[in-house]
Amino acid sequence: MQVNTEDITVSWGQQPHALDSTYGKWRTAVFQDVQESIDMSKLYFLYDPIADELSGTSGTRKGYPGLVIFDVGFRCFAGEIPLHAQGTMKFLFSLKCPSPQGGSAFVLVTEEQIYGQIRLHVFRLDLSGDGLSVTNCRALLHQPLTIGGEYIASMREDVPEVVVMANPGLQVNSFRLVIDVMSLD
Repeated sequence: MQVNTEDITVSWGQQPHALDSTYGKWRTAVFQDVQESIDMSKLYFLYDPIADELSGTSGTRKGYPGLVIFDVGFRCFAGEIPLHAQGTMKFLFSLKCPSPQGGSAFVLVTEEQIYGQIRLHVFRLDLSGDGLSVTNCRALLHQPLTIGGEYIASMREDVPEVVVMANPGLQVNSFRLVIDVMSLD
């Protein structure tokens, strides 16, 4: 995915799109992650209102946890998709195959902090053919991944596999996204 600043800004002297009156508030938000739609016509920004508010750079919350849609053709934010998944939104990864409905498919990683431990939940999000709503959000793990400290999650380019590296002691967990519900390798 190659996104440049000029792809998401309004050029000097150019009038903003009419949708900016409704969704322009998102131009100042702090997002957790961003991914491109399968047809490359949209960008999906992962939004967590608490992280936005605590950033200290963009003011108050702009909305609820979810995906904020940016239309690349119109060069403006064009919609919001609320997400109802357990935990705080952290990472969003694109799957190379479309959803069963013909829209984009993503892997969402959320975090819960419970008694000093971090629990990571992993979900598959299937979007509708027009990319404006979630048709399916399902857990990809039988139980959350529990880790003790800082971590980073990434998705491999060559195979549909999420890798989580975590402290203490550089624990590496990986799981393939091949069947409906996975167990950790």
